Amino acid sequence: MIRDEEELTERQITKLIEKRLARHRNKPLLVGVLSCVEKHIHCIRGYWHFELQDRISSQTFELTLNASKEITPPFNGEYAGHFVHEFKASTGEVKRTIIKEHKVIIEFAPLGVNDESDFLIQGKGMNQYGIFELHGKAKKVNDGSGEVYNIRMNKLYISSKTMKST
Repeated sequence: MIRDEEELTERQITKLIEKRLARHRNKPLLVGVLSCVEKHIHCIRGYWHFELQDRISSQTFELTLNASKEITPPFNGEYAGHFVHEFKASTGEVKRTIIKEHKVIIEFAPLGVNDESDFLIQGKGMNQYGIFELHGKAKKVNDGSGEVYNIRMNKLYISSKTMKST
């Protein structure tokens, strides 16, 4: 009898792990550039697609932060923006919709002790699909045009708007 309970528990654990892995497998991947577009405005712009799919379209995203003072990127703070989502309608026509993102808190942590060129990115925000986390890296680009960073982030939804909060 104890054996059956242990097997059931193992099966339940296996199902939970498989469910969690499936949710993590095909995360949105955001690839872009962080730069200072005006004195106080920091902007992350680029393209996104699902990690396990080829990038077949130009689904763009943009997150901006209006800093209270002139400061060089990368700058921790609350970003806001949007992304373009392409989908096929029932008619077969490709449609685009703009999804607004709010309260996107992004933090940049230097990867090296004395190195200000590589950063770890951690963030959290929300949109109509739910609450998400951002995880990634930023690498400084030495192109002579100022403080510019290549950005690569994964987005992981941790709750959806349809879920009831407890």
